[in-house]
Amino acid sequence: MLETYMKIFCEAFEIEEAEAKDATNESLETWDSLRHMNLIVALEDEFSVEFEPEDVMEINSYQSGVELLRKYGIAL
Repeated sequence: MLETYMKIFCEAFEIEEAEAKDATNESLETWDSLRHMNLIVALEDEFSVEFEPEDVMEINSYQSGVELLRKYGIAL
């Protein structure tokens, strides 16, 4: 599952896997609101979850996405 998350994250922000684990909304030039929402939609579709609006705003890094998926019961 972690590999799936990595793939989705990298595709959303058009980055290589080597960049992903340290990636934040501050460090990536490609992180904008549209790509952020594309990430959310892709994660919801792939993992069959529906994030609460306040949780959507909590994703501001690769790691925070991992933590959010775990919060929703996704074993990564």
